[in-house]
Amino acid sequence: MNIITAIFITIISTTVSSGTRDLNGKLLCSTVHPKSRNPKKKFPDTTWSVSVDRMRMIARITNGIYLQRGLIDGTIPVDELIEELLGIQSVDQMLKVDTRKVRKVFERLNDTNSSSLGRDLHLMIMITLLTQKPTVPPTPRHSLGFPNGYRDLLTLQEDVKDPWIQEIVRTRSLSYSMAKLEELGMALRNISGMLEVTREEKEMLSALAGNPLFWLSNTTQLGLRITRNFRNAQNALRALRNTICSMKHSRSLESDALTHLLDPFRHSEVLGLATQGVVSMKQALDRKSRFQGVIPYLEIVRAQILNSSLPPKDLSNLEALADLQTPLEAMYRSLETWRDSLTDSNSSTLNNYTTLFENAKNVTGIPLNFTEISDSLDQLIQETSNETIREQLKDLEAVVKEMNSIGLNFSKYSKMGLCYLWRADKEIKMDEEKLKKKNKKSINGASRSSSEVSPLTAGVSSGSKTTTSSSKTG
Repeated sequence: MNIITAIFITIISTTVSSGTRDLNGKLLCSTVHPKSRNPKKKFPDTTWSVSVDRMRMIARITNGIYLQRGLIDGTIPVDELIEELLGIQSVDQMLKVDTRKVRKVFERLNDTNSSSLGRDLHLMIMITLLTQKPTVPPTPRHSLGFPNGYRDLLTLQEDVKDPWIQEIVRTRSLSYSMAKLEELGMALRNISGMLEVTREEKEMLSALAGNPLFWLSNTTQLGLRITRNFRNAQNALRALRNTICSMKHSRSLESDALTHLLDPFRHSEVLGLATQGVVSMKQALDRKSRFQGVIPYLEIVRAQILNSSLPPKDLSNLEALADLQTPLEAMYRSLETWRDSLTDSNSSTLNNYTTLFENAKNVTGIPLNFTEISDSLDQLIQETSNETIREQLKDLEAVVKEMNSIGLNFSKYSKMGLCYLWRADKEIKMDEEKLKKKNKKSINGASRSSSEVSPLTAGVSSGSKTTTSSSKTG
């Protein structure tokens, strides 16, 4: 029986144009490209979406293997992982807040607005900051396969039940080993719910941060509720810390089976980044008409710059936005070429999906800082008195924020270069006979079937040889 030994991930800068519409969908112009008449069979939209979704499942499972290994070995810092998956700033800072003092502050607000309260108000302001999502989300290091944080952990069990994934994995032991990660996701979801604040509460928190001594009539009850939820989140975080720490050295036949994937951090990092890039490229193509609809608005920005009194940095950002048409059209041309180069595939051999990544190397992205551009555009809107132009700029700002959320600088996903995802079994630095014996024990014990062999959990059948990139499963 053959196993998959390698999948090549080649991603070098990535991101097209044929038809421009305004933000309401009205067609403004149309450009026909020669490649669009290429008779070569290409991915149908549904098949293409399915292929991207499959790679997302593989990325999640690979990242799950890395997390399982790292938590058992104790090589992943617990607080770092919680911060990444929960999208918060600092677990340690949250646990240090003395909520008893904060509660007393609010209880005293019914009686006085005295400035003497200022000594303790910094505690509530700290909660204000900690309960809000950070302006710059934590840079993922351990969860690149989980771009949606803890929510992606909750899909792992569904992933391993997927018929296509089962053709790849062919062992139930992977499902067993992922069970604890789903529990982790559920615990994080509960904590996230505790930290959620309503729109009314957000307004109160903003007022508090802006003017701590200015109180509305309902400040006390809102503050007490937020403080109570925050205290519950603190207790849940402490319990979660202990639960994750208890996983250290907690081995099983299922978790031992995962040790056969060498260097899981490297695999998780590469595939996570590559898959995020492909997903972003597909999202950009899906929103082509909306994104290209901003082109007529760029001249409005250019005209407003001429009379603007904004600082040089803002003007520079706005000039880059005004010049967006050329790189945007180039991006869509290359994206469409990439899409049209993909062939229909319903294979359970992972190597057959490498073109999804390899052909992305010629896609050109847009390496602009859309966060800064959005901020500068907001400043331009504030100084614009003409109401019609203000509304047009606000429409443009909404699209710029969408571009920022997707991420059009695709080259950042390609820096890992060319590498193996699953390495050839000859690279496993163990005695061959010892390895076969350990595989047989792991597979028989975990799945009760010595025939369940998996490239993800190592199962190498007796007599199997190292395969090449053209090897097939089954």
